[in-house]
Amino acid sequence: MQKICSRAAALAAALFLLLVPLAVRAEDTKAAVQIPVTVKLEGDMPSSDLAFTVTLAAKTASDPMPEASSLEIKVHNGEGSGSFAPITYTIPGDYHYTVVQKPCTQSGVKCDNALYEVTVRVVNGDSDLCAEVFARKSGTDCKTGVVSFVNCYRAPGATAAPSPTAAPTSPPPQPAHRAPQTGDNSTPLLWGALAILSAAVMAVLIIRARRKAGK
Repeated sequence: MQKICSRAAALAAALFLLLVPLAVRAEDTKAAVQIPVTVKLEGDMPSSDLAFTVTLAAKTASDPMPEASSLEIKVHNGEGSGSFAPITYTIPGDYHYTVVQKPCTQSGVKCDNALYEVTVRVVNGDSDLCAEVFARKSGTDCKTGVVSFVNCYRAPGATAAPSPTAAPTSPPPQPAHRAPQTGDNSTPLLWGALAILSAAVMAVLIIRARRKAGK
């Protein structure tokens, strides 16, 4: 009886030693994911760096979250980037989040108010969990691996460049003004010739008349 009890205890101890490592490996199986974000600034170049804040929210309360749900990104020379703190996953599945940018408070900045829907897909790997991240901008069907916001900055007092004006066109040439013609267009030379001819005819007639009277 004592030998049977000893064998049972040894068997229980062996099973315990076999099960403990499996439990430890199950707890150690996990995946850590960081969601990257970029912020770009178009328009005028500010004299100093500008900081913008983006926030992460889970769609369901059971989805894991990072230690901080907000991320501040400083933009230098028109672009800045950062990532949320790591999010740890221990169970395979799809996890859904939304990422938005807080309203901008800087003067002259027009904020990008886009909303991104982010999905973290966790699957079983060979010895650990594997995860992939893809985002989709609200209103589009295109998936991307990076959440990107594009803000616009206009320096105070700056005005848009005036559009080029067309060169003035010269008015079409007007036809030369011609005074209306009135009266006869005959030249004085023609009138003089007619007067001489008339005088000659009169002279011939007078001479003939005198010759007839002398006979």
